[in-house]
Amino acid sequence: MPKHQPSMTMRGRTMAAIPMQMFRADCTLAVKNNAKNPGAGMNPESIEPFQQVLKDGYYGVECLNDYMYLHGDKFGNNKFSYEIGEVSNVSIVHYDFLVAPEDRESMTPNVCFSFCRTIPDMTFFGIHNGKDCYCTPYYKPMAGDDSMCDVVCEGDGSQICGSKTKSSMFGMHQCSSTQTDLNDISSKLDTVKGDVVTLTGDLSTAAAGMQSAAAEYQTLFGSSGDPVAADLMQTAKVHAGELEALAAESTRLTDKMTTAHGDATGMSGNDFTLADKLTEAEEVINRMEGLTADAVATHEDLTSKMESSAPSAAAASIAEQYYHVMYFVDKENINMSSTCGGTSSHTPLVGNLSTCAAACDADIHECVGFSYFPKAGSLTAEQGLCFLMSKFKTLTYYTKCGSAQSAQVDPSEVQCYGKFSKFEGTTLAVDGTGKCKECFKEVTKADRCFV
Repeated sequence: MPKHQPSMTMRGRTMAAIPMQMFRADCTLAVKNNAKNPGAGMNPESIEPFQQVLKDGYYGVECLNDYMYLHGDKFGNNKFSYEIGEVSNVSIVHYDFLVAPEDRESMTPNVCFSFCRTIPDMTFFGIHNGKDCYCTPYYKPMAGDDSMCDVVCEGDGSQICGSKTKSSMFGMHQCSSTQTDLNDISSKLDTVKGDVVTLTGDLSTAAAGMQSAAAEYQTLFGSSGDPVAADLMQTAKVHAGELEALAAESTRLTDKMTTAHGDATGMSGNDFTLADKLTEAEEVINRMEGLTADAVATHEDLTSKMESSAPSAAAASIAEQYYHVMYFVDKENINMSSTCGGTSSHTPLVGNLSTCAAACDADIHECVGFSYFPKAGSLTAEQGLCFLMSKFKTLTYYTKCGSAQSAQVDPSEVQCYGKFSKFEGTTLAVDGTGKCKECFKEVTKADRCFV
């Protein structure tokens, strides 16, 4: 049965849909092209299409000049060239002959298959000149020009449906595997859905923690006259909003997956030899496959966002290579709480001090340090907020905070850190000459605390 890959969104990029044919089973890909089936197609008036399904899958065979299209047509446009009455006593059956004009669909291989699979004694179907669909018990190549099938399908410009002289031929098979397919695809969908649900919950928790902590700190620093720190918190709130939007989109996807799984379960025991039941099952199978593919892409996106926004815990020793920036500015005030601003090298992230240090290490060619803020809002005791920087510009240190923990945050843990290996033996104090590119452009001593 043919399907089209769904479009997949990955890391902010949309991948174009690529048409392809897939088969629910290969149980009869070796359909023989020698079954004459005497009487096949000889009584078109007695045929009732779209009632009983006799085939449930198809596959591409070849492009050819089909003898049956020209000389095996007893009732269609080529009836005056019909030659095989005494040889095999069969006829091809045209889609247009049995389907009323108002009921016809723009032609694709799937449209032709949906018709031919309900016509008795037919094993193949062909599409000629982009739109002419016919069913046949067998096909017979005959001499012709060396042209290729190059006419696009009337109903799908991404697929080829024969040419003006040749037919795209397809073989049909009956695997009777619809119930098995429903069960298998439902199981795969459910497994992927479970993984996405877990990641969505983790991301949603991280986003909520980032949002609440940033809001609390923004109020504190806004009130204490530290606009740089307040602006950092605004970037965290924006990023948290983006994470929350991704989590919401993921939840909508998993809700659709739940619905599709329920639809598949509700079909258990159906008679899939009935065209309407099989068509319904195929729609659900296609939908589940599309949702599963989307979920795989979403899982990748969620994983990427989690790794960049709430990384796994790192070894405590990693933080030892980062010093309070006051060490490089004024060692006498090294224990003072401090905040800093500059050029960002990464989106805001949730983590403890070591996690932030590891993230800065990973950004090896950019990050020189970070501004760290401990637990606030709904973050756990092991989490805080950090803002990685590729260049420092401003620094504010608070002389009245001490180490006492307030009802909101522990101000002693609010610190700006620099990578020791980057600044060892140098100073980051303001350089009046402007020659020091690494130095702070502005250092503010605040004889107060922000809490």
